[in-house]
Formats: sequence, C-alpha cells, structure tokens
Amino acid sequence: MYELLSQATGIYEREVFQGFQPSDGTIAQRMSWASKRTTNRKEDIAYCLLGIFNVKMPLMYREGDYAFIRLQQEIMRVSDDHSLFAWKDSEVMSGSFCGLFARSPKQFKHMVTEISRHDWKPSDVAYHEEYPTPWAMTNLGIEIDLPLIPIDPALPSMYFALLGYGEKKDRPAIIVTRLHNVNFARIHADIFVRHDDPALIQKRTQHLQIEQLVVRQRQPYIRSEFKDGGYFEDSQVTNVGVEHCRSHEGHG
Repeated sequence: MYELLSQATGIYEREVFQGFQPSDGTIAQRMSWASKRTTNRKEDIAYCLLGIFNVKMPLMYREGDYAFIRLQQEIMRVSDDHSLFAWKDSEVMSGSFCGLFARSPKQFKHMVTEISRHDWKPSDVAYHEEYPTPWAMTNLGIEIDLPLIPIDPALPSMYFALLGYGEKKDRPAIIVTRLHNVNFARIHADIFVRHDDPALIQKRTQHLQIEQLVVRQRQPYIRSEFKDGGYFEDSQVTNVGVEHCRSHEGHG
C-alpha cells in the first residue's frame, strides 16, 4: 500500500505514514506533489495548495494563470527556501526571457529527484559562504542577492545563479542574463543546472560574485504558440556552457 500511495502522491515511500508533515518538505518538493494534478478551473491549481503551504490569499476567479503567480508571491513572503525558484519549463522557448516564478506546479515535476540533495534554506546549514539576506517583492520585481558565475567571457551578461546555501560545490543553478544594471531575467528556463553538471563544475573554480538581482515576472514565449520554434534560439545567444548543461541534463 505504501508503494501505491507513493506513486500516486510523489511522496517518498519511506515518509508515507511515518510521521511526515507537509511542512517538512521543501517548497519544490511540495509543488512536485501537485505536478500531475488537474483542475477544471485554472485558478484552482493554486487555490488547492493554500493549505499545504499554510498561506492565505483571496480567491479571485477569472484571474486565470495569475493565481499561481500570486500563490508564489505569498509563499515568498513567509519563506526563505530557494527551491521556490528551482523549476524548469520544457514548454518555453529557450531564449525567451522569464521571471523567477513558475507557470504551474508541473514545472516542479523534475524536483522529485533533486529535492533532498541540497540545502535550500539558511537553517539547513551551519556555515554560509555568504551571509543570507532578505529577498522581497518590489515594484520592479523580485529583489534577491545571489552568487553569480559568468558562463563565458564572450557573453558577459549571462551567468549561472546559484541557489540554496552551504558550499558552492553542492549548489545547483539557474541561468540568468543581465538586462541593465541590477535588472535581470531568467533565460534558458528549460534547463535546471544540476550541482554536478560538468559546465557548472568547471566554472565554479572562479570567484563568486554576490550581486543584487531585480527580476521582473515575464510571460515567456511558448513553443507550441509559434510555428518557428527556433527563432529565439537563433536570435538569442547560445553557447558551449549552456549546451553542455542541456546535454548533461538529459542523462541526469
């Protein structure tokens, strides 16, 4: 029975009925439990998760997909768990600019195999390479300090942004690009860079730049909505580091 419940919920078999509380899971882990869930109304995919994250927000039907963005905003107000940003979206065009929030819980599906490997919150580790700082919503987007590692000297605006805390060798990353000054966007959101990715391991020997990022939530371009799905890959920068991440990810 434990095995069946585990398959249906995504909760590890050893945790089912063994004193496990939803709050014990990371944000990404809890999102992954709902990654296969479907609802008749778009808004309900967010509203049905209020209890599992212990947050409150007004129910506003007809807001559509924005309900899930609001849910993530409310979670961010009460959590310092970086796994909120640990998602990947295989439906977006790789070169399309995105924000730090996912479009739906299904973008967290891959976290079933990633969640337990990292220290996502400051309380998970006794020592920090950098002092944890607050992050918050502003009128310009999410303001957060993250360690950045340049991907390629030829692409000075593109970085690996490390998530989580603890030693940098154990931390995964997302890819961001500098738009202007402190304004950034997530790019190549179809990639979640594992901590053991060769491209990231090679670059991690460099000195960490801890920078303030302001990331506005953006509506990405979806592959299925365009006949020519390669437009953004051709017009935006692709490089050896990113391609290594993409090829390694398929084997992880």
